[in-house]
Amino acid sequence: MQLVLIVDYILDWARDIYRPNILRQLKMLSSSNMNDAMTLGFDPDVYSLAGEVQPWMEEVEAQNFELMPDEMLSPPQSDAASVTHDEEPLDPLAQFKTHHGLVRDGRYIESRVRALFLTADNARTFFEDFDNPKKAMTLARSILAALNRRCVVLESGDVLKHIEDKWTGTEQQRPILARKESRVYAQFRVSYYINHAWEQVRELTYLAASEDAREILIETADFRQVVRRRSRFNPPKCSRDDMLGTIELLMKRSVRQDFVAALARRTFMLDMESTGIDPLSSRDEFISTSAGLISKMVLKVDKDKKSPGVAMQELVHAVYEKYRIGKREPSEPFLRVSSRVDLDGRPLWRDWKAGDELPKYESHLDKVLVCADVMNAPFLPKNSDQKLCMFVLDGKGVAEPFDITAKLLWFLFKNEIYGTVRKGRVYKTRVNWRDNRVEHFFRMEKAGELLKASAVELRSGIFGWIKAINSPPESLESQV
Repeated sequence: MQLVLIVDYILDWARDIYRPNILRQLKMLSSSNMNDAMTLGFDPDVYSLAGEVQPWMEEVEAQNFELMPDEMLSPPQSDAASVTHDEEPLDPLAQFKTHHGLVRDGRYIESRVRALFLTADNARTFFEDFDNPKKAMTLARSILAALNRRCVVLESGDVLKHIEDKWTGTEQQRPILARKESRVYAQFRVSYYINHAWEQVRELTYLAASEDAREILIETADFRQVVRRRSRFNPPKCSRDDMLGTIELLMKRSVRQDFVAALARRTFMLDMESTGIDPLSSRDEFISTSAGLISKMVLKVDKDKKSPGVAMQELVHAVYEKYRIGKREPSEPFLRVSSRVDLDGRPLWRDWKAGDELPKYESHLDKVLVCADVMNAPFLPKNSDQKLCMFVLDGKGVAEPFDITAKLLWFLFKNEIYGTVRKGRVYKTRVNWRDNRVEHFFRMEKAGELLKASAVELRSGIFGWIKAINSPPESLESQV
């Protein structure tokens, strides 16, 4: 009888673990878009598609998942295009795309979640996937180090579900197992950037572990005796309302705020900050402990290159890339992956209300010309390596050739241009890799070093784009 119960338990476990993945794969077969059903499509991070299998293999062997916080290299980020404007027949801005440049509606932004959430139910499964116990121990130590350096305490894992629901409007279905809710230790980071397809992205990355999972991490890291003797791990608590309120503030940012943040590749940390001593606390003011202090959730620009958020984000992305196959997102229970393209209801600028027009002194911000090279251009899809993109920020989403031509001529007359970095696979050891860029608006003569294009090349590209836009339709098609 016991043997029958064991077999029944194994079958139930297999059903709960594999059924969601099987259903998702079956659903893919009914997709009318064959690109959505492809396991391996174009991806600038898949080296085998570019014939560079050997360097990719050498890199994997060299990395070996030795993820120490101070030594990790930045992993390849998933930067696949999500808003395929050019394949959308109703996109009124697609007519302006040539090999010189293209036009994007600045209201579109992709909200992403990339997270590693370890619980008592999945932590051991996560570490059993490593064939070498030493690699598992190294990773466990990296996770503990990241949480020790910065994290907050949430009342339960349900808070993370609500966060993801606010950020992307989706909540991954996980097997529901009867288990007492435990506290969760989590570190959060928000990143803004423009990907290789000229799409704006705001990404919420977090590393989280339940209280039970932290015990498994300590055991796997072989830290149990040391931690028990020396542990000073006492992160601040964050209420559900405080956490969700901060996320809501981020989601209410204007189109212009998010656009500037994407140009500058801005990164933010979510952390607790002490606001003083609780007057109801019995704590002595002269005793330096955290007991009795009032804290609140704050949002700060995370500029420090040695910030705990940098190591945490690299760690989460490395795990994500380990389980991602081409365009197919991971479905492992310890990874949280979701996305949504946001457009409707976004204010165009601070204090904007429906029907408001740009003030005269800001009328030049209706459209913005941006220059950005991309390192992996040879591996991008055909006609996807444009260095120029004009973002329409007036909320209209439509434009006439005259409007685009006039704006391009305006930037030529002003001799100025905006710039950023759009790269999908970059290591932090690269000298030209810059997050939290100080400058994103340049005189064309001074943009050469940062934008990898001289003033002559910029003007030539803009003139070529103007000529292509105003050519007959058949000539314009030949330019693409």
